Amino acid sequence: LLKLIQAEMDLRLASIDGGMKRNSIPNNATALIAIPGEKRGDVQRIISDFVDELGRTNPEDPTITGLLSLEKAEKVQATLSPVDGNPDGVLTKDFHDRLLDAIDALPTGPFTAAELPNVGKLVTLSNNLGVISTQGGTVKIQSMARSANIEALREKLRELGNIFRSHGAEVKTEEP
Repeated sequence: LLKLIQAEMDLRLASIDGGMKRNSIPNNATALIAIPGEKRGDVQRIISDFVDELGRTNPEDPTITGLLSLEKAEKVQATLSPVDGNPDGVLTKDFHDRLLDAIDALPTGPFTAAELPNVGKLVTLSNNLGVISTQGGTVKIQSMARSANIEALREKLRELGNIFRSHGAEVKTEEP
């Protein structure tokens, strides 16, 4: 949603927070954004279009129904504040851009799976963005990669770390 808004106007994050645990997929998130005052109506239209789109069935994934997505979409809210210059509490443009690009670049979901007798298809390597929090101009992102194959897990952790480092982030990794 933030990328959709940003594609049409100057958007700046003041904060972004979501998720409770790094080992689960978040079911909610909040972003406080600053936009040019005359763009309020445009942001409301973008949010409305986004909610409408979530309410439609995804033809590429028949397991996701429009009703399920619509229930999630009804929780989309926005706080809109006019902005001139760089008001206190708003992330710098450079930090904002690097943050959204890093989040966008982060691979999430299942990467590999194996077919097991009496079990069926079992995910063998995956990652999720579990928690994102803003405090005092610092944004902390916690993701969790998991795999029974330690070497594959280490390689995925290196890949994830490199993505964040390439966007200027300090990375702390818990070795398996």
